[in-house]
Amino acid sequence: MARQKQARLLEIYRIHANLADQVSNRREGANRLYVSLLVGLLSVLAIVIRFGPVGVVEWELFVLVGLFGSLLSLSWWGVIQSYRQLNREKFRVMRDLEEKLPFQFFKREWDTKGVGGKSNDYVQLTKVESHLPTLFGLFFLGIFSFGLYSACQ
Repeated sequence: MARQKQARLLEIYRIHANLADQVSNRREGANRLYVSLLVGLLSVLAIVIRFGPVGVVEWELFVLVGLFGSLLSLSWWGVIQSYRQLNREKFRVMRDLEEKLPFQFFKREWDTKGVGGKSNDYVQLTKVESHLPTLFGLFFLGIFSFGLYSACQ
């Protein structure tokens, strides 16, 4: 009976690990989407600058692109934080499940990485990942500011 219970727990653990992996894959897809949108927005701005505005005053284009890019960057940052919270809870549940298994996979891995203040070697991916939308956001805020500055000239 105990062996059957262990087998069921291991199967639940496998399913949960697979779900956590799927969340990470969705996060990666969301990151690709946002990078594509923001780079596309910059490409539109570059094309218009190169070939001249089409019925739009140039400063207005800078303001619109800067504002839209900043809002997209903020949205992207929020999506990353949401995925971070979701994964944190999924791994918390997996650690709880591991306590009932003969070998604690993630606990062992995290202990060797020094997570939890034991070492400065490990930097969570979502913390690093959050810098990219911040940098894009600052860049687009610069474009927005340039557009406003140009409007005042």
